[in-house]
Amino acid sequence: MHLEGFERISLGRKAREPTPCANLVYCAFTNLTPTPPLVVGCGRQKSQLWDERMPFFSPSELCWNVRFPPGQEWIETTLQAAIKTIWRRAQSTARSHFGDESLAVEMMEVAIEKTVSSLSKGSPADSSEASLLLLRFYAQEARRRRNANRRLVFLGSSAELPLAAVQNPFLPVDSALDLEVILHDTPPGVRLALLLRHSRARWTEVAEILGTSAASIRIRCKRELKKIRQRLEIDENGT
Repeated sequence: MHLEGFERISLGRKAREPTPCANLVYCAFTNLTPTPPLVVGCGRQKSQLWDERMPFFSPSELCWNVRFPPGQEWIETTLQAAIKTIWRRAQSTARSHFGDESLAVEMMEVAIEKTVSSLSKGSPADSSEASLLLLRFYAQEARRRRNANRRLVFLGSSAELPLAAVQNPFLPVDSALDLEVILHDTPPGVRLALLLRHSRARWTEVAEILGTSAASIRIRCKRELKKIRQRLEIDENGT
């Protein structure tokens, strides 16, 4: 992996310590141990950073990869108000039905895309109508995931599992090579921003590390993701 952008940015900020998010991403690609206070868990145990950040996702962060139709600017404003209205309820649903509050982000992003598509086809709606629509699509996604989980077939028992987990020793290498191919033509700053976002860093934190504004780096990431999808022949639905 080439992380020259990482070293250049870090060296240019000697006046302060690296943020926990930057530390986490850097260690993930250098096999180093993250430094305190970041505490990373396994399975359903979340990192200290994740637990503190989960309740504070802003509407703009959840909408960062959504295309709002031109000439219908009211949709973005109305949708952000709707997200604020139902976000706590969405977190509670994910926690009670799946035991994992972090799934609220994934399900909300799906619901947001469907809500934008629906709102763009009708007349302007207020935030209360958008909230009901968003909540309906969120419930549909939660129901779809529950049904998918019920279809899982478990073979054997836990007694048949090996004592030590079987791991592919080449998996980290394969993953690094895949990522290198995908981000080969991506500018170093945008590459770092995408990695930080993948580690659940907020846009404000990404912008601070790169020395730019949150709006600017968010737009650059959206454009880069579009290029990557086109290059890999992936449509908007991920197929």
